[in-house]
Amino acid sequence: KWPTTPGMEQGLPGGWSAFGGKWTVRDNVIGVTKEKGPKLLWDAAGKLAGEASFTAGLRVTDGDIAGLIMNVTDPKVGADNWNGYEVSLYLHEQKLVLGSHENNFLTLASVPAPVTRGKWHQIRTHVAGGRVKVYLDGRKEPYIDFIVEKPLAPGLVGLRTWGATVEYRNIKIESGGKT
Repeated sequence: KWPTTPGMEQGLPGGWSAFGGKWTVRDNVIGVTKEKGPKLLWDAAGKLAGEASFTAGLRVTDGDIAGLIMNVTDPKVGADNWNGYEVSLYLHEQKLVLGSHENNFLTLASVPAPVTRGKWHQIRTHVAGGRVKVYLDGRKEPYIDFIVEKPLAPGLVGLRTWGATVEYRNIKIESGGKT
């Protein structure tokens, strides 16, 4: 949690790096305006170590695609200027997508999911070696359980949107036995 005055917009706290986008914090909620491909990385959390989980609540208020990114390396401003995994909600298509970026975008898995504009959704990812599991809204069974043939190197975690205005809250990482 960040020390904020209720109703007052704050700049990003230390330990975060923005790569495009207008990111703000208000009442312990991180927001971003509708743009294509901005990323916000949580530098202070460090790289994922071994088996790790990354959880956040998100709410799309305008637009379509938003989610979490992990194992991020070599980030730069620009939609596909980074390496890592992306887990996103596609509201218009009612699906949950796992993709990889290596200065491009490749869909690894896509499944139907009950997602609603304006509703808070919880996404939890779990990475162990080359296995990536994705959970939605507290469901005990993963929506996606995917084995990556060539796993990406450990990296940072963060937030990303594509043409959507999004709010994020309750961000948590469990990595290397620490929370």
